Amino acid sequence: MTIDLEIGGRAYRAVVAATPSDSQRLRIRLVPLDGDGAAIDREIDVRPTGAGYVLVQADGHVIDAAVAPAGPRDHWLVQLAGVDLDVAVNGRRHDSGTGAGVGAGEQRVSAPMPGRVLRVLVEAGAPVTAGQPLVIVEAMKMENALTSARDGVVQDVAVVEGASVEAGRLLMRIV
Repeated sequence: MTIDLEIGGRAYRAVVAATPSDSQRLRIRLVPLDGDGAAIDREIDVRPTGAGYVLVQADGHVIDAAVAPAGPRDHWLVQLAGVDLDVAVNGRRHDSGTGAGVGAGEQRVSAPMPGRVLRVLVEAGAPVTAGQPLVIVEAMKMENALTSARDGVVQDVAVVEGASVEAGRLLMRIV
């Protein structure tokens, strides 16, 4: 899954993928979009807590992160030890493996990590708009609303409610 973020006023592209061996272990690549600085690559275990998450890096370093909505849609307050980060997520989630940009060609909506389809919100042939929720997938005890990156029409839906899905599984296509 690829997500564009703004953290502390700086834009990043985050590429997140579950590792094949463990659904709680994620590979994260954070790339500054202004070209200033190197990409950051981490492999972490993510464990939900009552107030957020415990992140355990491969070297054993533990980070407590509290996450809470902060105002408008896709706007979050992330609290780390001694640091509060204002994070804005633009909501454009897309399968970066298609080679198509957000505005061109077929949009493939895929599962960001292993989980279970809770709700399918659209059917084949339905028109959709950018940012519209398409499917709700439960992964790591969290509900993830996957949204359309652009306006289009649902070409087909490849899953049903209650289905288990692996990371990267095609859920639907939009043209």
